[in-house]
Amino acid sequence: MDRVTFTGLGIAIFNDGSLNLKKSTIQKSNDNDGFRPAIVNFGNAARTTVAQCSGFGAGGAIYNTGTITLTNDTLSENQANGRGGGLFNLGTAIISHSLFSGNQALAAPGSAGGGLYNSGTAIISQSTFSGNQAAADEGYLGLGGGIYNTGVTGGGTLVLEHSRITSNTAKADGGGIYLSSSSPPPTLSHTTVADNTPNDIGP
Repeated sequence: MDRVTFTGLGIAIFNDGSLNLKKSTIQKSNDNDGFRPAIVNFGNAARTTVAQCSGFGAGGAIYNTGTITLTNDTLSENQANGRGGGLFNLGTAIISHSLFSGNQALAAPGSAGGGLYNSGTAIISQSTFSGNQAAADEGYLGLGGGIYNTGVTGGGTLVLEHSRITSNTAKADGGGIYLSSSSPPPTLSHTTVADNTPNDIGP
């Protein structure tokens, strides 16, 4: 699909095969009645723009268990009531020349990963995570404003090359990146992690 716009939907796209979106926009795909991010991907997906969407539980914009490629794309102002305000990844996410901005993981106990929640493989290059937030209700944690990385499912491979993780916020820890106790060590190359609140990398 090329230059397609989806507006005001629950699940805009459910993909279990091969999906290629070019120069398309998915916006205001808001539904808090159940598990409904804008894109649910179990196959292969590539190239899209997702803005102002929300999902309940995991993946405000995209929930991925397959392989997704984001190139020259923007995920902005999306929300998840739990984990992965922009992207919730259990599969393989290849991200390049892309922007994750203003995404939020909110409300639920243990909200995590304002921009990205990764428990699979995330390979990120020449991309920016900025202005994302992991917040939570009073008494609960908000971890990983930009990225939350965990190996709890046996994954948790995180590679960042020539990228910027800046000006993100977490309520409790890991304003830029939070590495859970099960997280493998990430690979950072020519990457800036700075000006995040309360810290850049946690714990």
